[in-house]
Amino acid sequence: MIRPAISLGRTLGLTLALVALLSYRSELHRPVLGRWSYPYAAVLLCALAGYGIAVVGLGRTLRRRTEGAARLDPATAWLDVAVLVWGTAYLIAALDTPSSAARLLDLNVVGSVDPPAALLEWVALGAAFAALGFWASRRVPRHWINPAVSLAAVAALAVIGEGAARLRAVIAPSTQGFWTYSGQLWTRRFVRLNHLGFRDREHDLVRPAGTRRLALIGDSFAFGVGVDRVEDRFGEQLGAVLGRATGERWEVINASAPDSHTLDEIARLDTALAFRPDVVVLLYVFNDIDYLRPVVERSNLTAAPRTPLERLHPLRVLFRNSYLFQELNVRFRLVGGAYWSPAPYEDSALVRRHLSDLAHFVAKAESAGALVGIVPFDHTVNVRPDLRRRYDAFVGRATAVGLPIWRVDRAFDSLPLSVLTVNRLDAHPNPLANRLAAEAAAPALLEALRDPRVGPAPRAAAPPTSAPPRSPT
Repeated sequence: MIRPAISLGRTLGLTLALVALLSYRSELHRPVLGRWSYPYAAVLLCALAGYGIAVVGLGRTLRRRTEGAARLDPATAWLDVAVLVWGTAYLIAALDTPSSAARLLDLNVVGSVDPPAALLEWVALGAAFAALGFWASRRVPRHWINPAVSLAAVAALAVIGEGAARLRAVIAPSTQGFWTYSGQLWTRRFVRLNHLGFRDREHDLVRPAGTRRLALIGDSFAFGVGVDRVEDRFGEQLGAVLGRATGERWEVINASAPDSHTLDEIARLDTALAFRPDVVVLLYVFNDIDYLRPVVERSNLTAAPRTPLERLHPLRVLFRNSYLFQELNVRFRLVGGAYWSPAPYEDSALVRRHLSDLAHFVAKAESAGALVGIVPFDHTVNVRPDLRRRYDAFVGRATAVGLPIWRVDRAFDSLPLSVLTVNRLDAHPNPLANRLAAEAAAPALLEALRDPRVGPAPRAAAPPTSAPPRSPT
């Protein structure tokens, strides 16, 4: 007689997963034994209960096998393999990134970004599919055979597609203009942060003799999302142009971070000014106004859930666990285009507040003795007329209040967007776009450096800058 029971493979797999769960320490609140938050402790108790059931079931299985009353069927054997491989993957991921041990709290069961763990999770999914197939083959009524075979074929294609998506992300990771595991794997491979948390090498506070310094502040464009080599970013390219034009050595200090806005950049300016730069460049992007009116999409697929129901949303659970679903999702998002709306820049009152904050940035850098420039970087200006109008209107208004604007939009004339972006899914500027923008900004910077005053031009009519920037309302 066949008796499905919890057996050795499942018990070992659950043991490995439990080790990973027990090793985790909650990052903020740790009221339970000084290690875990209440939600995490609840997950851990559920895992311990399941593990207890597994151990009891293993004992019964071994006893029945000794008595010759039970044997494993294929479904049970494949399920053992699935749980054992999954538990191994979960422990590997937790050893690689300790915080990933808590991903079960977000219903993330097979969504690891550790390459070996991600591939092992796919093996576990394949084994679970085989177990389900053997189990269903004995229970599907005869008149349901054809629909069941069709459903199984679709499921098999999904499992194969999931494996292909994971292999592609592991072998050739890329950014995709949206938070995905492929983008995280790209970050793991190409991004190295210094002790300040910036994608830059370490710099001494005291500058080397005979060296001038350029500090670059910005968001994902300045950070170089999608750009594999830091030498190909705007800041490094601008430093190279300055070096060739002046015959001096220029050291570039990059204080940029993705998904940030003007208030974040003002806060990071203090860190950059500690290195006493000669020049400070704000690489301005047209989502920097996001703190006053949302520009960037905040999807519940990736954002922290505000309610338990958001955490349980089926699409969110699927997004967190499937590389294939993420690949399909980012392509679906591009159907209607992926350009930031010009709407916030059409609100005059909003723009005035924003320009006041930019003026505060400029005044802060100038007070430290640096030459300052703002470079509006938008390589999509030729895609739609409203994007061109947004660029021209912003430059006009910023210049009118005395902000030092170095425009670079003409560098992209006559070039299709496809040759300026990192890939067809991610519209971040690629090395070519970064180089063209740096070459376009250099003349204005060199002219300012040749000015005998070696300082900022007067900014009569600039908005008040003595007060700190306003918080978003």
